Amino acid sequence: MHHTETKIKELFSELSDSVGSHLDIKTGICALYDHDGQEAAIIEIPKNSEMIILHCELLSMNEGLTIEAYQHIMTKNFSISDMKGCWFALEHNSLKLCTQRAITDMNGVRFCNLVNGFVQQGKQWREKLPQLLDPGLDIPLSPWLAV
Repeated sequence: MHHTETKIKELFSELSDSVGSHLDIKTGICALYDHDGQEAAIIEIPKNSEMIILHCELLSMNEGLTIEAYQHIMTKNFSISDMKGCWFALEHNSLKLCTQRAITDMNGVRFCNLVNGFVQQGKQWREKLPQLLDPGLDIPLSPWLAV
């Protein structure tokens, strides 16, 4: 078995132990959901990749937001302190929170902390987005993102 595959199995074993449920990434994807059935984190390890990718849906683009609202959200990608190593992406009609880390940088504790921290950050952004998108706020857009 390849060293990376062994390491991935060890990381998921540690994560499984920490959450008290068997988690598997045989297909390269492991989906975690919260108690309300909302996507907490999708963990992906693409075939032949040395990276662990985490993402979760924050909101659907069908929620009637304007282009300006999405532009404003995307400017947050430049706020390093707010994003904490993550970024926003638009994919298939949804706004996603994303991050990635090198498998070689992970051990069991770091991986569990990464996943738990990412899930917490997703929750925090879901709470912050309504305030961020309040139409009553006069928020200037970055000139390089204006349409």
